[in-house]
Amino acid sequence: MDNKILQNLSDPQYSYPRVAYGKTLVKLGEQDKRIVVLDADLAKSTKTAFFQEKFPASRNKQDSNDDD
Repeated sequence: MDNKILQNLSDPQYSYPRVAYGKTLVKLGEQDKRIVVLDADLAKSTKTAFFQEKFPASRNKQDSNDDD
């Protein structure tokens, strides 16, 4: 993992654990397009909605012919 992500956790915008979680997922997604997020209708409370806003669902759709 990029050390900058860990350093950012001391930034006030990451002060709440769930905000840190959501924003860190976005940072990881920016670094690796293979990162996907699954949630059980908890996007608002876990702040995974940040990831969804940055990377719309179409980014995560996989072509079923990729493995052929």
